[in-house]
Amino acid sequence: MKSAQEQTVSTFLEAFATGNLEDAMSCLHPEVVVEEAESLPHAGRHVGHQGFIGIVTKMMDRLEAALTSIEVFDAGAVVVSRIGLTLTSRTTRRQLHTAAVEIYTVRDGKILHADVYYKDTL
Repeated sequence: MKSAQEQTVSTFLEAFATGNLEDAMSCLHPEVVVEEAESLPHAGRHVGHQGFIGIVTKMMDRLEAALTSIEVFDAGAVVVSRIGLTLTSRTTRRQLHTAAVEIYTVRDGKILHADVYYKDTL
């Protein structure tokens, strides 16, 4: 049986994977902070729902993203996800098959913080 915080993250990732941004956003705390690697076009610390929308917009302007696998683990104080994904360039159609680990903090049933680590950011 999944914990409540594990279920929140699972629901978020499943909604994101199917392109249902409305349901994904409903899992985010209004003050959510998402941190992305500085080497990425959508790098930095993004705050709030508008920050999340900004990340998605920057990503989707350049890439098509398909989540190929999702695993979610309750680690006590945080929830960890391991996802497989395929990123396809909208300009060159070049594909990158990679994985990411995301560390989530959930408060009051909403994701308050997400720290994202890609295996390969080519």
